[in-house]
Amino acid sequence: MNTETPYLSYNLDHLGLIAGMVDELGLSELIDTVIKQDHEQRQVSLGQCVKAMILKRSWLRKPSLVSDAALFQE
Repeated sequence: MNTETPYLSYNLDHLGLIAGMVDELGLSELIDTVIKQDHEQRQVSLGQCVKAMILKRSWLRKPSLVSDAALFQE
């Protein structure tokens, strides 16, 4: 019998609250209306990207500038 689990689980702690507040404040929609973007070339809107960046930054236990800089490098 295989005892390895085929899935991973994470403790989300406060991330649900932060995501809910971003949604309630309409931050993603505000960013999408203020910043001009070509929706045909995007699978994810800029507002959703910012929301993901906020959640990623909130999830890190020891935030570092290196992780943010790596996001903007190609």
